[in-house]
Amino acid sequence: MNIKHMLPYLESEELLILARNVLKSEDLVYQGISLKEVLHYIDEDDLGEVLRSLNEEELERVFADESVIKPLIRKLDEDDLADLAEKITPAHPSLLAMMAPCLDEDDLCEIAVDLMKLGVSIDLTALIPFLDEDGTAECIRCAAEIGEDISSLLNDYNVIKNMDEDDLADIVKDIVPENPSLLVKFALFLDEDDVGEIAVQLVRNHRSVNLMELLPFMDEDSIDTCFRYALIRNENWQEYLPFVSKDALHKLMKDYMAGKITADFDLIYPFMDEDDIRTLFRYEMNKQKR
Repeated sequence: MNIKHMLPYLESEELLILARNVLKSEDLVYQGISLKEVLHYIDEDDLGEVLRSLNEEELERVFADESVIKPLIRKLDEDDLADLAEKITPAHPSLLAMMAPCLDEDDLCEIAVDLMKLGVSIDLTALIPFLDEDGTAECIRCAAEIGEDISSLLNDYNVIKNMDEDDLADIVKDIVPENPSLLVKFALFLDEDDVGEIAVQLVRNHRSVNLMELLPFMDEDSIDTCFRYALIRNENWQEYLPFVSKDALHKLMKDYMAGKITADFDLIYPFMDEDDIRTLFRYEMNKQKR
């Protein structure tokens, strides 16, 4: 008698027994019935129960057969799949990317973080499309904390667009001091206050960054601060003038008249408030009389 023909008529209990026999067999075939055939008929709860009963060696044998991995993953419910992933991915991390579309986002993040903390190398780029904003940030932070180079991740547009603005800003603040040019890339995705804060820190610490590309993305106060540093250091400060606030130029004029700073106002006054220009004119006229 060929029991394969009986598969459509078996009850859950009989399928459970058959699945155990198949999964524990050397070649995942029992009396001519393959695991793929059993997967077609067994329900997800019974399949999860059988897999939980397998020891590590038996699980290894199951996941060594690439032909059954995808149908098996698709058959399991999220909780059983998460339990299985925790057991099998430390030895087979590449399986996590295959499981990712079927895992709950929180479970996927937790498993990925646990693997990274164990020193297991995983492909975060493949996982991020299946993570939410919080999970993406948590995984990238973890990768950075354990010393992985995350700049390649953050060079991926799909990664950046999957991140919350505040989380991205926090991560950028940590990595940009080592690679200031990255700020230009991220500016479009960050709030102007965050771009400005990071830019000011770079300028204060004498880190080289192309601020001319950043100025359109910076808040006014930060632009004024960077302009002041550039003027004091005589570092291409003229390029800031179209972006500097009238208040900053007013303060500069007051400091200039008080003898606190020197500046070439022939370049500056076209950008000043008209009242300040007249004040500066009177100051210069009075200075000539002395």
